[in-house]
Order: sequence, then C-alpha cells, then structure tokens
Amino acid sequence: MPTDMWNIASRRIRAGFTLVELLVTIAVIGILAGLLLPVLSRAKNNSRRATCLNNLRQINVATRMYFDEHEDAISLPSGVQFYADWVSYKPSVKYYLGLHGPSAPSEKIFMCPADTFSYLDSDLTGGPAWKGLRVNKGYCEQGWTGYNSYAFNGGNSLNSNLFPKLANPGIAGIRLTALKHPAKTLLVFEASARLPFSWHRPEVDSRGYYQFGDSMNMLGFADGHVNFCRMYWNGALAACMYDPPAGYDYQWSGN
Repeated sequence: MPTDMWNIASRRIRAGFTLVELLVTIAVIGILAGLLLPVLSRAKNNSRRATCLNNLRQINVATRMYFDEHEDAISLPSGVQFYADWVSYKPSVKYYLGLHGPSAPSEKIFMCPADTFSYLDSDLTGGPAWKGLRVNKGYCEQGWTGYNSYAFNGGNSLNSNLFPKLANPGIAGIRLTALKHPAKTLLVFEASARLPFSWHRPEVDSRGYYQFGDSMNMLGFADGHVNFCRMYWNGALAACMYDPPAGYDYQWSGN
C-alpha cells in the first residue's frame, strides 16, 4: 500500500471512538440526563402550580364580585345531589371573567394544568369507596363538571334528606360579612381538595388508597387570598364533610 494511502487510513482509524470511549460517553450522557430530568420536572410542576394559583386567584375575585352584586351571598340550586355544587356556581361567576354562553373546554381559566387525571371508586370490585382506579382524564376535561377544576364551598346546599352523609359544611346562602374567620374560610378551591388527593403531588398509600392526609391543594379564601395548603383527612369520610383540627389553615364552615 502506498505511504500516502496508509497515512489516510491510519488517520481515519485514529479519528474514530473506541468501544470504551463510546461507553464512557453514553454513561456520562446518562448521568447528566438523570441530573437534568428532575430539575426539568420541578420546573414544569412549578409552572403548573403558578398557573393554577393565578387561575384560582381570578376565579376568587370573580366570585367575590358576584357576592358584592347579589346581596353579599351566593345561592345554589336547592337539593343538589352528590358533588354537583362545584359545577353549579360556575355559570354565576363566569360573567365576571368575561365569559358567556355554555361551558366549554376553551374556558382555560377554569382548568388547572395539573388536572390531568381523575379517580373512579372501586366499589364494584369489592374495594372501599376511597380505593380508586386512576383514569387518564381530568375533571376539567369532563362535560359533567362544566369543564371545571375548581369547586365552590357550597356543600351545605346538598340534599341531606336523600343522602345524609353528604350533609357537608359550607357557605352557600351565607353572607361573606357574616363569616367569623374569612381568612380561614374556603370560598373556591381545587376540586381534588374535597376528598382529598392532590393533582400537584399525587400519591397512593401502601393500601392503594388515593386519598391521603396532608395532600397539597390550591385554596381560595373568603378574604380574597389564595394559597397552596395541606388538607386534613380523617381516614374515612371525605375531607369536605368536617372542619379540620387545629393546625390547619382552612375551614369549610362559616363559624
């Protein structure tokens, strides 16, 4: 082989990676990706939380504007069953957000970006009601919720004669000025807080229960502020059926 051709071939061989070098490169890339992905995930979660906080703050303001123009109270349809009270307030307050007409998926302000899944009770499989199957469809994607991630604290409007266990505390029909602790009394909040579970920090415990104590949820209060708070769960009934013990920053009732 001529000398010049040998030199070209030699340079080509030296220009390539050895197997060891390739493996080391792949390992380094894998380590960097492992370090970077949690950072990107936290940034994404923080962005979702910030959007949700802003959504709820605007809905809270709109709800208070409704109160101001309707004798300082909001009345929901009487005899509401199950948890439809979180849906029925939306037509009353959306006007104050510049929204008109039937509820639609285009009303993004009512959609928490972390609301990407929901749970179905597993009673039909023999499990307890709070042991659920995760469904890849959030409340805000479902028409029966009015395409809405956020609920109004109107559990006291539920029909307790039909469903005694649904006789929840709440502030439907109660004047804001009559609330004893407006800085702790819920006005509007993420619907997941009612059970509670968290869209922002979802968990399933060792028994497979998706409800858990100290779940983190966005809450809007009667005095106008919004915060990311932990929810109390007694391990049996839904969190919206009772006020929490001391040490929690919210309450359902207006007392």
